[in-house]
Amino acid sequence: MIQAMIDIEALGLKHKSVIASIGIVIFDAVSIKGMFHIRLDVAESAKLCLDICDDTVAWWSEQSDEARTELDGTTAPLVAVKEAFDFLLHYKPERIYARSPQFDLEMLKHHADVLGLDVPWHFRQEMDHRTYLKAYEETLQLMPHKADEKKLVKHNAVDDALIQAYEIMSVQSQAADVQKVHSSFFSS
Repeated sequence: MIQAMIDIEALGLKHKSVIASIGIVIFDAVSIKGMFHIRLDVAESAKLCLDICDDTVAWWSEQSDEARTELDGTTAPLVAVKEAFDFLLHYKPERIYARSPQFDLEMLKHHADVLGLDVPWHFRQEMDHRTYLKAYEETLQLMPHKADEKKLVKHNAVDDALIQAYEIMSVQSQAADVQKVHSSFFSS
């Protein structure tokens, strides 16, 4: 099953806040199929009556130099969101994960609405990364993932999405192994 993990970096916590960057990782239970990362022009986004929160700007000023590059985008909001949606349409994921959908996906949907774009997924496809992991925390352990976290940048949209995708893959891989054992036990 093809799935997507979406992570955004923004200049506020409300759904009307400016999106600084969008990261998407396409994956199945065993491998990464594709990655997408784009930085939006935050000044152009602000012109669309999207909000910038002073507290969030102050928070960003305390982040690493590498993380702050998420705020240096030059891509027009319409172009960036359309490219993100085209990337999703290319892969046609069955599930759309975010951490949490009430933040990342709602903000992305609001941008789409402001820009006159249709969101390329149905609300039933939306999945919460945290809830998914919480459901399995007592029975499964998160296995080390393949992402080299030393090379990844915290608060980089695509790097965060990659780590989150590997966490989902870890759970799905273990669940598949449990299902195989269960099937072989009951088929005997």
